[in-house]
Amino acid sequence: MFCKNKKIIIIMAFLVMLGGTAVAWADYNFDGQPLQVIRSETIKGELFVDGGKGLGPSPYFRLFQVPSGKVKWARLYVGVWGGNSDNEGELTTKFNNTELAAVKLGKAVATGGAEVYGATCGTYWVACDVSKEVKEASVNRVDLTTKSVSGNFDGRLYGAVLVAALEQANRPEVSYWIAEGNVGLNYKTPLNTATLTLPGSVAVDDVERADLTTVYVAGNKGDQDKLFLNGQLLAVDAADGGGQSLAGEKWEDYFDFDLRDVTGKLAARDNQLTFDRGDDTYLHPVLVILRTGAKTQESTPVQQGTGFTDIENHWARLVIEEFTRAGIIKGINGQEFLPDGLITRAQFSVLLVNALKLTPIDSGKSTFGDVPSGHWSYRFVETAAANGLVSGSNGKFNPDLAVTRQEMTVMLVRAAGLEKDVRQLGETEVNTVLNFQDRDKVAVWAKPYAAMAAKKGFVKGIKPGLFGPLEPATRAQAVVMVKKLLDFKD
Repeated sequence: MFCKNKKIIIIMAFLVMLGGTAVAWADYNFDGQPLQVIRSETIKGELFVDGGKGLGPSPYFRLFQVPSGKVKWARLYVGVWGGNSDNEGELTTKFNNTELAAVKLGKAVATGGAEVYGATCGTYWVACDVSKEVKEASVNRVDLTTKSVSGNFDGRLYGAVLVAALEQANRPEVSYWIAEGNVGLNYKTPLNTATLTLPGSVAVDDVERADLTTVYVAGNKGDQDKLFLNGQLLAVDAADGGGQSLAGEKWEDYFDFDLRDVTGKLAARDNQLTFDRGDDTYLHPVLVILRTGAKTQESTPVQQGTGFTDIENHWARLVIEEFTRAGIIKGINGQEFLPDGLITRAQFSVLLVNALKLTPIDSGKSTFGDVPSGHWSYRFVETAAANGLVSGSNGKFNPDLAVTRQEMTVMLVRAAGLEKDVRQLGETEVNTVLNFQDRDKVAVWAKPYAAMAAKKGFVKGIKPGLFGPLEPATRAQAVVMVKKLLDFKD
């Protein structure tokens, strides 16, 4: 980013035994730090991997919907741009309101409460242990802040990735390899290629599925870098600067988070990846994750809407299944829906547009400054705005914030076409309908909408006597309320 044919092959020895952890690098070097396997094991459960957002200013936050399961261990990764290796800065991380030790970044100091991998012109990849901070079956929030300590430290953040090993007794086994580092492929040295070996054997005949996650920073679209697996070309322009999260969020801002199906492409032993920078001036492979799942006697495809393991006894199960079958909403993966997880304003906009069968539009402009055309939810938010379903504040929509119950009632009432009825509600009727102890906590602008939503049966209290206007809505609450909206419109 911003700032011929020598080859280097970095072949990793077997640094970890099954379930072990290697000593991580914590240093700065222009050519970077080699990718090394820091964990490899087989567990009964799943390895959760999600990330995204793309280059953006500090402060910076990210939401991760973690499935259920006993958290065996978890690691948070953060990419930071320093602008120049001589500049020094500091990264502060808050994970679910727990502040982790500050991390100092710079050519001479790359130290702190995490593993730090520094390379080229001040590009840093930071790895933090968050095993104790991660909450299973919940939405986990990460807040990231950078500041300059000396020089002109840039401080923008490339993105964040959360990896968590979740043990689940009722799930099949999954094997995985995780390699982290910060290879500084560059034109100056030059350093054009790097190779990583994932040591150990794979029973290829017994593998039902295999997927490969690669994360790069500073990649550019169209620069024709290449990714090889066991000598076979896997992708051209593999680091195009973009990616897609589990929730479908997309971006194109110097941060690659890509998941590829590599079933049938694995070697029986020591699978090898080769990264070729192509025409990229700087390219940083920073994280590689290989996951394999073995065949079982009961191996059958999971059907969306009928196979979620976390809704069997949930009060909203029938509506969740109906909506997932209809393609109105998706689970967070093939196995779980996370019904009690939070839903963001962008995600709820997508849910509304899908439920109302509105055609997503591209208006050619952005109604909200924080939902540009490259944002994953852009067409849905634009459609919702064009149909008068959503609004923002000061030109912003805050797409990644959890939608509150009072905000949701406003959108539902607008979707029902009841704006005129809302204007006809008197204060006495509003207070009568909103017969909750906390009705005074409902914002003035939302109060008549909340009353109309309650009057039409779209919404009930979170418990007897409490409406919970400022409480974030859950995914289950959202689908049930939208179902009631559809029933009303029918």
